[in-house]
Amino acid sequence: MQPIVIVDQINKIYEGGTEALNSITFSVEKGEIFGIIGVNGAGKTTLIRIITTMLKQTSGSCFVDGLNPIEKPEDVRSLIGVLPQESGMYDEFTIYDNLQFIGRMQGLTKSETKKKVEEVCQLMEISSRIKSRFNQLSGGLKQRAMIARTLMGNPKILFLDEPTTGLDVLLARKVRKIIKDLSKDMTIFLATHNMYEAYQLCDRVAILKDGRILMIDTPQSIFKQYKQGDEDFEDVIAGILGIDEQPMQEET
Repeated sequence: MQPIVIVDQINKIYEGGTEALNSITFSVEKGEIFGIIGVNGAGKTTLIRIITTMLKQTSGSCFVDGLNPIEKPEDVRSLIGVLPQESGMYDEFTIYDNLQFIGRMQGLTKSETKKKVEEVCQLMEISSRIKSRFNQLSGGLKQRAMIARTLMGNPKILFLDEPTTGLDVLLARKVRKIIKDLSKDMTIFLATHNMYEAYQLCDRVAILKDGRILMIDTPQSIFKQYKQGDEDFEDVIAGILGIDEQPMQEET
């Protein structure tokens, strides 16, 4: 079976010479939860933007369900749902109005949009707040509304960029359960620096450092191979990345 996402020798150099990605190569199988893990600034967001048509690579190629994002961006966008780090929601709109707007933008009819809004809100357990303005929601409700937004176009592949950042433990747990449930029906590409999240959710992970992939394997295999003493998975990944106390960086 051909992988649903293929990335081959992707390089990205920004104006001024900053190298964000270097020779990135991997593939994602249909139905897989594939994780990209690394610290802020590793290149996770740049990689997602390239695959999802929002940014052009300097060299190399990628394919989404056999389609080239540069040559056929609209076709690729019809197959994917993207949860960016920014909300992409209108603060003064209600959840319903935000989702209705996205549905119509996706080409759904008025009746199809109404049905789809009800469906995704029920799935995300936010139906009781559907008439609430986005800026009135708690952090957890906003995150669930944003995930609902990514599902409006019936995506085959879901791209999630740091989906639980800023959430407390209970809300993060809730969002992780939602992601696991969604994976039964679609492929999920998960970018995160939350090692617990990666270990719990991902079938395979690619460890990214300074724009390069250090290794790709199952979290369990990486943990078993590199664990020393009573280390947890976060300790193992920190050791692989060679980090202890590094200055904070902006994500690229």
